Amino acid sequence: MPRIIPNTTSQADYNAATIFGGSGIYTTGFVNITGSALCLLRLYYGRQGQAQFTDDIVLAPGTYALLGTEEQPLAGLAVKDFIGGNHVQFSGALFGPKEVAVIAGSPANASVSSSGTVTPIAGVSQLGYVEFSAPVTISATTELTANTIVALPPLSFDGLSTVLLEFQAPECVIIQNAAGNRCFFVLFDDTGSGAQPIGQLGSIRDDSGNNQIGAPIRLSREFPPANGSHTFSVRAYRSNANATVNAGAGGAGTSFPGYLRATLAV
Repeated sequence: MPRIIPNTTSQADYNAATIFGGSGIYTTGFVNITGSALCLLRLYYGRQGQAQFTDDIVLAPGTYALLGTEEQPLAGLAVKDFIGGNHVQFSGALFGPKEVAVIAGSPANASVSSSGTVTPIAGVSQLGYVEFSAPVTISATTELTANTIVALPPLSFDGLSTVLLEFQAPECVIIQNAAGNRCFFVLFDDTGSGAQPIGQLGSIRDDSGNNQIGAPIRLSREFPPANGSHTFSVRAYRSNANATVNAGAGGAGTSFPGYLRATLAV
């Protein structure tokens, strides 16, 4: 008999894997996703409800066929997380080797939502993107007081998904100083009681003390944030003299904006 994808009513239920038990072997099926947000669908393959391997797919709203084999049947599926502040409807069914998989109706459905934003571009699940188009003076001399260059809006994570954070600035200029100079770029998380540094992304330096150095900056970090809401920012501080992180509005003879971007790494 066909196995209906069970109804769940909370985001916590969706974050947990739905492994189908019993002795059924399901080789075909379908899933129907409606709404305006992307979701990350995790497919489980194996026998007797025991997943032997998984496959993660980022899906836009639509109806999708599911396919397994008798050797590697579909063991279950789950929505790993939802992205965006929009509701997503989720329904479908699984069928055995000799059953006809008719895509029709809505056997079960649920609606969940979460905070954060999503802007799908070029098939990539983009969670957040913020530009800056004016120079930022780096005058702070300690990590905890670092000057903010750019910050993302709050984003929600499930504790399992991996995020890729990318920072770019057209130029960082460090002023010459007799004792040398260095500018440090730090990733901050503003979650909880206040902004906290979670690691240095990189730095630019002049140890000779005789040069003013300017160079473009492109830094990234891939990691799984803890479950909950996070507000990431890139900040900087310097050692012996001020530095400037330059950016512009674009156009002839003008630098493009710098940016901080977050995407799902799948």
